[in-house]
Amino acid sequence: KCQHCPIVCCAGNDTICCHGSICSLALLTLPSNCLILQLKFSRWQPIPAPDIVSRWRIAWTIPGFSTRLLAALFVFILILIAFPYFFSFIESRKGYQISDPVLDAIPAMDFSPVTFAIIWLVSLWFMIRMIQQPSIAIMGIIAIDLIFLTRMVTIIILPLEPPPGLVELKDPISNYFYGEEHAFITRDLFFSGHTSTQIMIGLILPEKKEKWLAF
Repeated sequence: KCQHCPIVCCAGNDTICCHGSICSLALLTLPSNCLILQLKFSRWQPIPAPDIVSRWRIAWTIPGFSTRLLAALFVFILILIAFPYFFSFIESRKGYQISDPVLDAIPAMDFSPVTFAIIWLVSLWFMIRMIQQPSIAIMGIIAIDLIFLTRMVTIIILPLEPPPGLVELKDPISNYFYGEEHAFITRDLFFSGHTSTQIMIGLILPEKKEKWLAF
């Protein structure tokens, strides 16, 4: 049993308590349908272990967790590799110019420093939380894959021209993946990747204070 608590659960071939301690099967052998107390961990829910290593060790025993996580990471890498070719394609074609009287009435101003300071500080905190909690990691990577893929599909289906007087957004981190020839992208206009990512982070973070920070 765990030295911290009397709770024992059965996960796979190991006996794991809520604190992530793994008992040796030579000292304690319990059947897979252990009747003492069985905690069923979900890949989508936080794992109640006291340290990061224990959480990831337990998460790796959850059926389907490692497969989904590695598949999502693989898709994420493929998307990053495809980005320069994708943005080169959309910048080389003509799109539709949509008249927006509300947008025309708002004066154009450059808020790049403030905008990206907020976005990347929240993103940094989100990456820390992904390391701390496997459930946040797997949801975050799958969600960002879906956002990127949805943006790419919608931009391909509906090409748009930038509005007159467009102000260049200076994002050195995102621009790095666009390719040197197209560091300033103007035709990825169906919906904002930065805004959707910020909303995604706020929806996934579990704590109320974290959600306030993101939103």
